[in-house]
Amino acid sequence: MKSARSQRGMTLVEIMVVIVLVALLTVAIGGASAKLPAARLRRSSTSVTSAIRVAYFHAAARSRTTRLVFDIEKNLVWMEESDAPMLVQTHSVAASAGADPATLAEKAAITEGKTYNQPPQIGRATYRMVPFDLASGTAEADEKGKLKLQPGIRFRHVQSTHDDEPRANGRAYLYFWPGGQTERAVVQLSIGDKGRAPSMDETIVSVETSPLTGKATVYSEARELKAITDETELSERKDEGR
Repeated sequence: MKSARSQRGMTLVEIMVVIVLVALLTVAIGGASAKLPAARLRRSSTSVTSAIRVAYFHAAARSRTTRLVFDIEKNLVWMEESDAPMLVQTHSVAASAGADPATLAEKAAITEGKTYNQPPQIGRATYRMVPFDLASGTAEADEKGKLKLQPGIRFRHVQSTHDDEPRANGRAYLYFWPGGQTERAVVQLSIGDKGRAPSMDETIVSVETSPLTGKATVYSEARELKAITDETELSERKDEGR
């Protein structure tokens, strides 16, 4: 009797327990797999915001026009600076000649304002790559000093103020000026490989820059480049306590 009992097959209860355990294990593995791309998407957006801040402060510290290059095809970002520093002329010579300092200050402010409000003159300056500082931990750069998005994450499109339409192919640029300003821009990131057709349930995050403060904000939605208005700029100044 004992040997017959030991040789019997699995009971219905035992089979059901095994099925439940397998189902729970499958759900756990599926949930972890679903969270992995989302975590990579968040990590990539954080790296892009870090790159923006690095370029913003680099332009101010070096007194050179700086730009971020977004290689949309290869999912790469790197930083470049112009070949010549921005020279700021003092008022000492003109003041000694009897010119009104207040008038000079006003003219300088108007000239500077016109410079920053105009689209960047692409092609007139020569740019060289400046590797991201690996030691600073500000961006997950490779050995060449370029930032690469996390595996399975891609640029959906990039648009800056000087672009008429969002760029979904080739390269896009985001410019920073020594005076502490940048372009308004939106960088959209999504999960999936290049060439994947957009879908309604596509997970997208947008990194949006503020032209007045250089602040980069991440949104869990597909945001488009907004028109610059006085109310928008005023709210950004208030956020920075200006």
